[in-house]
Amino acid sequence: MENKKMLEDAKNNSRMRINELIQTHCDGSQQRFVEKTGLSKAAVSQYVNGKKSLTNLAASIIGDTFNVSVGWVLGFEVERSNHAFERYLTYAEQISKQPALKELIDLLNDCNYTQINAIKDIIIAFKNNEE
Repeated sequence: MENKKMLEDAKNNSRMRINELIQTHCDGSQQRFVEKTGLSKAAVSQYVNGKKSLTNLAASIIGDTFNVSVGWVLGFEVERSNHAFERYLTYAEQISKQPALKELIDLLNDCNYTQINAIKDIIIAFKNNEE
């Protein structure tokens, strides 16, 4: 019974958080939210009205679009900020002063969180193979 309550709380939190993102990043417009995320208008309306639970894929898209953590979008009690993404951008800024890396940094700044994680995994695998 406790798990059911926790999931219901997360669903309600998720609904409120989507509404918050619509208000703060889309001038209160569900249509603008739909345009930014690429999610269907019907699905967004159902998420906002609590008629449908947010899917993991939709939460990931929303997280990437607005640079917030997927757990936060799903309504769990986690930090809103996507710190991993912010750390990579901060690191990119620090090393961007090195001309040889400038082009790479420019490309990374255009990547979303999922793409940056994939790049990170490739670099780690490459580094592990060298050792």
